[in-house]
Amino acid sequence: MPLVLGTSEADYALPCLRNAGFYGDKATDYCGVVNYYNGTYDLKPGGKHSPAVPFLRFIPLLRRVLGAVGYALSGPWLDEPEAQALIIYSDRAVENADGSLPADFAVNRHVPDITIADLLVDAQKFFGLAYSFHPVRRELSIRALRDVITDSQYRERVGGKSRTTAVTQTGFVLKMALEDDELNKTLDTAGCSCAWAPASRPSAPAPARCTW
Repeated sequence: MPLVLGTSEADYALPCLRNAGFYGDKATDYCGVVNYYNGTYDLKPGGKHSPAVPFLRFIPLLRRVLGAVGYALSGPWLDEPEAQALIIYSDRAVENADGSLPADFAVNRHVPDITIADLLVDAQKFFGLAYSFHPVRRELSIRALRDVITDSQYRERVGGKSRTTAVTQTGFVLKMALEDDELNKTLDTAGCSCAWAPASRPSAPAPARCTW
């Protein structure tokens, strides 16, 4: 992905973020801030070093990931301002070994190492999302669950009056036996039968007995 030190890139952001432990003890000239910004991006503020660290935007990344398996993305949640502002934290700088900036960077170095299924499940749980897959159009539609709950097309189901019904059956019998009678000659058990008798009350457990 092309690297541009700007504030309006569609696929990633460069937030100015204080992170004193970004390099640990490996960089003594580190200023303690990534993506140092003071009107413009300055990677050498006060003679110190500030790394360029892109934070990928979640919605464009999700489109890219699903597009890799042939699925399009749609739904009203994608247009919400909160969703549009989501970015993914990264702890990797894009600079070369000599400190210079590359013309582009590898996207996979700035995302978690998880499967697509785990990504969708985690996003669904964290943001409270409703998914609707259309296998023919190969499209995933995303809505916020709060919109589903408040949708007037959905009605709250109210249970009816509880009731009990008297037991009218006499029970049932299960039988198990060997298919070959020759085997019965060497065994003490020729078969087994289990009988179940209904309880006198619907709420009481049904007694059972097995005979050999």
